[in-house]
Amino acid sequence: GVDFVQNHNLSTIDFGVFHLYPDNWFEGDACDSECRETFTRDYIHAHLNTGLRKPILLEEVGKKGEDRDAFLLNVYEMMHRNHIEGGYGAGTVVWQ
Repeated sequence: GVDFVQNHNLSTIDFGVFHLYPDNWFEGDACDSECRETFTRDYIHAHLNTGLRKPILLEEVGKKGEDRDAFLLNVYEMMHRNHIEGGYGAGTVVWQ
């Protein structure tokens, strides 16, 4: 695996980044839409609550299908809520 904190905890790194593509990470019926929503929430929460004391950017996020807009709105709200509540969420960039 990759150690998110160790990779970003260098003095020459100003902020942390992570990507989120739940449609691409689960094949077939391995994870239905409810599973992907839970994964998304937990994945974002895990990255924003690592103890890394730097801004954290969701650098790439993508979603396919007709529920894309609702998914992205939920992601934006999670990141924004974290930021306004004093967390390290620093922004979100849609990639696909």
